[in-house]
Amino acid sequence: MVSSALRPAHSFLVVEDVLEVAKNNCTFLKIIDANASCRIAQSSESAIRELGLALPNLMVVDLQLGDRTGADAARGGLELLGYTFQKYPRLNILVYATEPTVLKPLADMINRHRSGFIIVNKLERRTEFVRGARQALLGKKSKP
Repeated sequence: MVSSALRPAHSFLVVEDVLEVAKNNCTFLKIIDANASCRIAQSSESAIRELGLALPNLMVVDLQLGDRTGADAARGGLELLGYTFQKYPRLNILVYATEPTVLKPLADMINRHRSGFIIVNKLERRTEFVRGARQALLGKKSKP
C-alpha cells in the first residue's frame, strides 16, 4: 500500500466561464486532495489548450459556457465533451448542469467512454459535487 505522502497529488481542470465559481469548484475539489493542483479554463478553446499541455486526473465541465441562452446555452460544453470523448477516451470527467438532459445527444459517446463520467445537477448541494468528483475519479459512470 502506498502511503498518502508518496502518492502523487491529483490534478484537476475546471472548465467554467465565471472565475469566482471556478475558484469555488477548485476549493471543493481540494476536499478530495488538499495537495491537488487545479487549473481553470474559462472557455472551450482554453480547455482544449490546457488538455494539450497536460492531462488532469479529472476535468470538471460546466455545460453552460459563455453568454449563450436558451437552447444554445449548452452548445460550447457539448462540443467540448464531444472533442474530449474522441481525443481523450481515458479522461475522467465530471459535468455539472442545471439541465442534465441536454447530454442525451451524447449518450452513445458517454457509454463508449472508457473512464469516469459523472453528471451532477448544479442545483444539488456541494457535497454532491464532491461525491460526483470522487466517483468520476474511480471510473464510475452516470447516464443523462
